[in-house]
Parts: sequence; C-alpha cells; structure tokens
Amino acid sequence: MLVTASIFLDTRRMKKTKTYPVKLRVYTQNKTELYPTKVDLNEKDFEKLEAKNISEGLRQVRDQLKELKKQAEEAIKENRPFSFIDFERKFVQHYPLLVKKQSMKYSAELPEMLRSEELPADAIKRYKILSQRFDEGTIGNVFQCIIKKLMLEGRIGSAESYYTAYRSFDKFKGNVLLEQVTVSYLMQYENYQSGRGMSRTAIGIYTRSMRAVFNEAISQDIVTPKQYPFGRRKYRVPTGKGIKKALTHEELLKIYNYQCDLHNPTEQRAKDMWLFSYFGNGINFKDILYLKFKDIHEGFIVFERAKTERANRDNPVLISVFITEDMYRTMDRWGNTNKAPNNLIFPVLDLNSSLYQQHEDRKLFIHMINEWTKHMQKELGITKKITTYVARHTFSTVMKNSGVSTRYIQEALGHQSLTTTENYLASFDNATKKRLASNLENFKSVEIEKNIAL
Repeated sequence: MLVTASIFLDTRRMKKTKTYPVKLRVYTQNKTELYPTKVDLNEKDFEKLEAKNISEGLRQVRDQLKELKKQAEEAIKENRPFSFIDFERKFVQHYPLLVKKQSMKYSAELPEMLRSEELPADAIKRYKILSQRFDEGTIGNVFQCIIKKLMLEGRIGSAESYYTAYRSFDKFKGNVLLEQVTVSYLMQYENYQSGRGMSRTAIGIYTRSMRAVFNEAISQDIVTPKQYPFGRRKYRVPTGKGIKKALTHEELLKIYNYQCDLHNPTEQRAKDMWLFSYFGNGINFKDILYLKFKDIHEGFIVFERAKTERANRDNPVLISVFITEDMYRTMDRWGNTNKAPNNLIFPVLDLNSSLYQQHEDRKLFIHMINEWTKHMQKELGITKKITTYVARHTFSTVMKNSGVSTRYIQEALGHQSLTTTENYLASFDNATKKRLASNLENFKSVEIEKNIAL
C-alpha cells in the first residue's frame, strides 16, 4: 500500500492571528489524516518556504518542517503493513513539533451503559484489580476493563477466571505493555508455567483469556490487528486432553446404596444432590440452584442453561429432564416447602442478594457437596473423585456406553455444538473396550465351524 506524507497549510479556517495551521498530511488510497503542528503561517510566508532567500525565522521553520516530513516518511517505512493507529501511537504522539492528538485512546473503557453502575463493595475488596490504577496500554488495563464489565453484567464466574489469568501473567513478567506480548512472550510463558507444573488445560484457559484481551484492545483501537500474536503460524493456544474419569456402574451402585450417618443430615443432602444431578441429565449445579417450581411441566423439568442464556438470547435452547422417583424424593426432602411458581426448588440462594453474593453462596454450597462426597469416596474405597463435575461426566459416559446417540447427549447436556459434546465425552470404559475387542476374534469361529463340518 502506497503511503505518502507531505506538509500542508490548512486554509479552511483562519485563526485570529490571520494565520493558518501547518499540518502533516498522511494519505493512502483510501484515507487521509491531518496532524496539526505547532507552526502557524499565513499563505504568503508558506509559499516563501520554497524560496532561496528568506528570513532567518522562516529558514528555521522550513528546516523543522523538512525534518518532520523526513522523520514521518521513515516512520511510515517502518510501519509495515501501514496502520494509522500504529503511526499515531509511535510517531505522532511523541514527535515534539506535532500537537498531541487528544482523541487517541490507549486505555480500555467500559461501554457507556455500564459506566454509571457501581461494583459490589465486597467484590472490590476481594479482587484488588478492580481498584488498581494501571498504565495505559498495559495488559492490566484491559484485563481490568473486561473484569469490571463481566462483574457489572453479573457474570461473576467468568470475571473470576479472567482475574486468575491476569495474576498468572502478572507473576510471570509483570504488568507489561500489550505490544510486548508477542509470540515469543507467550511461548516463554507456556514453558515457564509448564516447568512449574501447570497443566496444558490451565495454560490453555489463561492464554485464551489473553487472546480475548487482545480482541478487546483491537476493538477499542488500543493496538492494531498486526500486533495480534495468536493464530496460524503464530502462537496456538494449547488444548488440554485431561482424562475424564467417569464412574462405573459398580461405583454408582456403591454410592446409591451408601448409608449416610443418620445424625448428619449434611452428608445425606450431599449424596442426594449429587444423585439429583446424575439422574437429571448431568445437570450443572448452578442450573440446579436456579430451578424454580414453574420449571416443572407434567413430570419434566424444562429450563435454559445459565451458561448459554446470553449467547442464545435470540434463540433459546431449552433442556427437558424427566423427573425420576429419586429426583422427586430429593425435592421432597430438601426442597422449598413453599411451592409458589417463582420460588426456587432448593432454598439455597437468596435472589434478593447481589449477583456477586449469589455466586459466593453457590461456591460455598458446591464446596460442601464436594467435601462430603470426598468422605463417601474414602468410605466406599473408590479411587476416582466424586465431585459435582463427575456427576455430569458420568451421566454422559453412561449414555454413550449404552449406545445412545451423541445427538441425544448433546441435547441432554445443553451443548450448542456437537463438537463440544464429542470433546466432552469420556472414552469408553474398560469393560466395554474388552467386549468390543472380542469382536476382533469372531473370525476364529469360522475355522471352528469348518473343522466341525469336516
């Protein structure tokens, strides 16, 4: 792309001093930008700049403008492919003869509709990034903007994930400028964290957060697309291949028949809620805690996943779960006695509290479930973890090993794409693999039958 620089007298509006501003004009085939200098001249003096015999004052002005044009052309050559944003950041904002462009934006800003909203005081106290001051153009500045936006939108879990990612990068090399986050930086980060024992899955989560930071920075004209370090032939975000340990039928039976301490209702509650998730299509615990009595329709619970509610606003995807006898017993034992349509089925959260407080209460409840299922795991001699997440994986794996189609499992789990479901499913269990492997020996029966016939 051809980019040209020239010195231009902007005669569109005369100043009170009867002069006009001298500007640096940079233009391409599609766009022209004018950058004001600190020099004002009348038309006669501007024309004299090309003459041989001029006053000492005009000679100094001419030399300054020639040097400006020369330096601008060199900056343009170094800026390949050319970007006006990059040119302004690296040249216009720092060249002493040019007037600093006040409209240039290097700090990430919240959408106007969110700027007047207040962040929860308890969230500010817990997440230091919300009250910190960051230099413009740094990763902390954009991370902060994204985290504030997520907090104000009530997406507390996502905000927490970005906060954890920022802390990881900050511990690596500090709050660096975005332009310092190159392919080399990201590879060094990955090697550094791998050496400290971080899993590929965690590294993938954190670097995806950094990728989102760059996308936000580009959308706000803080960096240019050419500074984007992700993609083909650049840095590729690693994908973890963790082993998904679903429970076997034998292990599920042990849990189902486990006799809880009669004097400890919390243990019974943990067991019942875990099985409620398993029997309920592996329903996520966040969704369980937001179920209302109005979601029950003729023996089914019909709801929309909280995780995909925003993304599917125009085309909501509803999940329908058949209520088993075990699920009914759990609702009768631990459910709300007031079955008004808008009441939560399980009275764990206070819908009148802040979204941040609801998030904290959910975490506390899930932690309680996991602590007691860990106790059951030890008592039953099960080596695999029994967490709320395992209930969901076990449901999907049992369905898969039973020959149920992936399409059905996708619908049951509420996944938006079939690929997500395929990646989510655990591999077949060993018993199934052994049974299927025996099919490879079927050809032997042909030889046996042949010998018998002879």
